[in-house]
Amino acid sequence: MGIDELLEYQKIDISLTNARKSILESDKAKTINDLGTKAKHLKATIEAGEKSATACFDSVYKIKRYLDDIPPRSAINVDTLTYEQLSKLENELNSHKTHLERLKKEFESNNEKLSQLNIKHNAEYHELIKVSNSRSSKMIDFKKIVDKFTEDHDSETELLKEIAKRVPRRLLTLYNEKKTNGAHKTPIVVKYADGSCGACGYDIKAEVGNKLKKPGDYAECPNCLRIVFFK
Repeated sequence: MGIDELLEYQKIDISLTNARKSILESDKAKTINDLGTKAKHLKATIEAGEKSATACFDSVYKIKRYLDDIPPRSAINVDTLTYEQLSKLENELNSHKTHLERLKKEFESNNEKLSQLNIKHNAEYHELIKVSNSRSSKMIDFKKIVDKFTEDHDSETELLKEIAKRVPRRLLTLYNEKKTNGAHKTPIVVKYADGSCGACGYDIKAEVGNKLKKPGDYAECPNCLRIVFFK
């Protein structure tokens, strides 16, 4: 028939799923997830800080390139310059002076920013190491819990595999698809009750009633999309 085997499969599957869920939703699992989220946030903050530091260094290098482009005093022989050239040189020097004053402020600002970024980076980096070590330690303990669960429920898992072999492939595939997409609350397989879906109560007689005539027949509820069987 298939439906009876699937109902037996579903009963064990729900039991194992709920047991796994209790572990995955435990305080230990939540702590591990929270630490993972914190580590991810710290990494993002550190990366952002590194980008800011890079921008500061780029600004400093820009200042250095500007200074390198200024002709050294020894390269200028004022004795050979005309009045117009001297006037032009004076304007250029005044321009350099104004620009250098602005660059000085920019340099001091970048220097201060780099100092603050360095302090912040060191604090965040050490916090990241602390969080990562704590998470790794808790992951080791949590793995022991998962391994014990696997060992304790090994017989049920094996039984589930054996029952699965007796369920028609098409029916088991339909069940697993509905379970995987997460859109259906358990149970996924429910009884056809007085013309209605045994889960949501929707009257399905007019739409799929012709598919539910004898024991073992099944159809999908048009409303909740569960597998509804006739018995």
